[in-house]
This record gives sequence, C-alpha cells and structure tokens, in this order.
Amino acid sequence: SDGPDDRNALPKVAFELCSRINRVTPVTAGGLLTLAMLGLGGRSLTVPEIRGRLEPILDYARRRGLPGASVIDRLSRPVGMQQALDDLTEAGVVSRYADGLEPVYAIGPENELVAAFYRNGVIHWFVNRAITELALLEAAESEDPVSVAWHEALRLRDILKFDFFFSDKETFRLETLEELALIDPEWADPARDSLDAVGRALAGSGAIVAHRVLVSFVEAYAVLADCLARHGDADVERDALVREGLSVGEQYRRQGRITSGEAVSRELLSTAWSLAANRRLVSTDGPRADLAATRTAFARELDRLAERIRLIERLDRAESVSPSAV
Repeated sequence: SDGPDDRNALPKVAFELCSRINRVTPVTAGGLLTLAMLGLGGRSLTVPEIRGRLEPILDYARRRGLPGASVIDRLSRPVGMQQALDDLTEAGVVSRYADGLEPVYAIGPENELVAAFYRNGVIHWFVNRAITELALLEAAESEDPVSVAWHEALRLRDILKFDFFFSDKETFRLETLEELALIDPEWADPARDSLDAVGRALAGSGAIVAHRVLVSFVEAYAVLADCLARHGDADVERDALVREGLSVGEQYRRQGRITSGEAVSRELLSTAWSLAANRRLVSTDGPRADLAATRTAFARELDRLAERIRLIERLDRAESVSPSAV
C-alpha cells in the first residue's frame, strides 16, 4: 500500500503542474478585453472609453512580460482592438448599440457569466496584483506598512487558495514586493501621507484590477459565510448550505448588496464551503462554545474585504474616497 509520503506526493505534483501551466499560458484578446469591460454594472462604453480602460492593462502586461506579446501588440492598435471587440460582439458576449451618435458596447448582466469565462482565462496573471492593491490599502495608515502589507497579503493568499494556485511563501513574498514596486516605489516610506497617497499611486500606476479580478470570488465567500453565521453553532451540510447560498445570493444581487452575478454560482459557493471547512467552521465536532461567534467573525471578515474591493472600484472610477471608508 502507499505510504503517507506517496499519498502526499500526487497532490503536490498536480499542484506544481497546474502552477507551471499557469505560468506559460498566454493571455488572450478576449480575456484582456473582458477583464477591462467587466465590473461596470452593464454600463455601455464608446470605443475610446474601452481603449482608455484597456490600455493600462496592456501596459501592465508589457511591464510584467506576460506571454502573448503578439496579442498585446494587436490590441494596442485601434484596428486590432476593434476586431477583438467585434469578435466578442459576434459571439454574443458583448452587446452593441449603434443607433445613436456613435456605437457603444456593454457586457450586460445576462452575459456576465459568459464574459467571466473569457476573463478567467487570464486572471491568474493579475491575482497577485489584486492582492497587492488590497494589501496597500490595509497598510496605508499603519506605522509599520511593510509588516502590515505582508501580513495582509498572506491573509488574502490564504483566503483565495481554493480558487487560485500560489507560489510558495518565499516566492510569493518576492512577487508581492515586485508588485508593490510597480504600483508605488515609495510605498514603505513612513512619511507617505496615508490613504490619499496610496490612492494617487494606484490611480497613476495604470491598471487597477482588484475589483475586476476578485469581486465574484469574495462576494461568493461572503454570501456563504453570512448563511453559515445564521446557523449559529448548529451543524450544517454542504449541499444544503450551497443551495441556501444560491437563494440568499440571488436576493442580495437583486438588492444590490452584491454586484457580481457570477458570485451566485454553485462552483464559487462550493469553494467558499471549502474555505469555511478549512477554518473548521462547518461542523461542531463536539461541543464548541465559540463556534457561533467565530462564524460571525468570519462573515464580518469577508464583508469587510468585499467592501474594500468596492473601495478599489471607486478609486478606479476616480471618485473621491475618504480614508475612513477603508
């Protein structure tokens, strides 16, 4: 029979294989374009407005040296971007309205899940950037920004580990430092003037991606955590809680309490269950006096993270945001 080392070896090999595949998978035109267009709540954009959202992402992709240089170069040219936009329109992912002064394009709520399929083919290249943006916000008003940013990055890595493949901690630390330097070379300077400086650095750095990359995942986690907290200290069953999450998530989406239709999916709610199970929150496993309180704290943690992602979205829209909103 297989020993413990043999049983542990296969998952490690599979994990390394998936990580290597991620590192060599080139970006696609549809993936980059949907990444730029998602998160607008169905609002339509003109071609120049789409180009304005896409160009910072392309610039970031060049600076990172992401595989797919020919795709990036093609999208940088107006004719190439228009062709990619036409392809998505023909595929029914993007809707086009051309009876006004100029054509406008949108990804409507009814097409969000299909568009997310395209976007999900490239978001593994942007997840570290998204984590770093959120870590910068957390560290913005700290007296020890280096320590706080690193602690927050690790916390987010732990939350997202059931949906994304991450490097080992030391490699991840180096990757995070590279992302921090791209966003704000002076981010660790104690003289920086709080969140306003970080916000300006984020806006000036080009692509702001946390809300485009992470919102559906975090909102799904938050929905399931909220459902779990409502069960107090009672045992819960996976399929029943996921079904409850689908119903509650749809209510929250209709109320505007969450923004992502993709969050109301069995797949993401199932990984949210895996996260809760990893925190030992889904079963009492015998008497446990603190379970209800711990479930409530878990829900609050994810609600706060979802709110900080919405803050990133407001920063992306160049709205004036008070530091107290973090």
